[in-house]
Amino acid sequence: MKRALTMDRLLAEGWFTRTAQWAAVADFTIDGRRLGAEPYQLASSSQHETRLQQKQSETFLVAHALAHLGYRDVELRARESPDFRATFPITASPANGTIGIELAELVEPDSARWANAVENVRIGVRDAVDADGTLRAAISGRYVSLSLWRCPNRSAERRLVREISELLGSDAIAAECHGNRIVDARFRALVEHWAHLHVTTFDGGYVDVTASAHSFDPRSLAQVALKVLERKRKKARDYDITVPLWLILSVTDQRGIFGDSLDLLERLDVVIDPYERVVVYNEGRAVIWNRDGLRRTG
Repeated sequence: MKRALTMDRLLAEGWFTRTAQWAAVADFTIDGRRLGAEPYQLASSSQHETRLQQKQSETFLVAHALAHLGYRDVELRARESPDFRATFPITASPANGTIGIELAELVEPDSARWANAVENVRIGVRDAVDADGTLRAAISGRYVSLSLWRCPNRSAERRLVREISELLGSDAIAAECHGNRIVDARFRALVEHWAHLHVTTFDGGYVDVTASAHSFDPRSLAQVALKVLERKRKKARDYDITVPLWLILSVTDQRGIFGDSLDLLERLDVVIDPYERVVVYNEGRAVIWNRDGLRRTG
């Protein structure tokens, strides 16, 4: 019987860096269940899927931010408006035991669109290879990588999966190494997206689809954070809550390191009402505003 993939299992197998924080997160509970023992709930049934279902992803983001701030053994309850209710041990309580938590991800729309589109194509291609012995044989002994320079829409995602499958079964990857833009008219969607093909020898067989490198303003996420904060402040005024309310803004943009954005945010005076605390968190660093205007980083 296949073992469920859980945080506890991955901790035991040594998959994580920042092990102490992951172990703290594992000891949180969600709706009465220990978070470390919860099976991962993937966004699709593909064995190549790595994205989590939305609510579980949000749960992990909240737990990591709280664990980074030093809180332990927090009891989370999933809800709507706000997204969670958190109960803390009395000895570590920030607000008489219970608070409401609203969560938002910080990611630029174009970056999110790129990440999801490329992942959809990658999963579709790998599923096609799994289902076709001819394609598996074609990539045997090769690492085949395609890099897209234009972001596909949903319709183009499906066309790209079909064309990449056709490409894998053609003579285009017979040579050992490629690096030029695909110009063969047979693969119109790949041409339209300025796809680059690279093939190397590899023990086994592997296919990957990636996004090409794109430049970005390292401070741009600060503006995204301020826009999200204003939107969440307006939304929160309609909440019917009787406990203090926190907002956690978690950086999930995959393009790079956003230290410059956090440096800029920690110099700003912002209004956070009706929230008691706003936390911007990015993998080991947090910028925090309290209602009284005090700011600190951790």
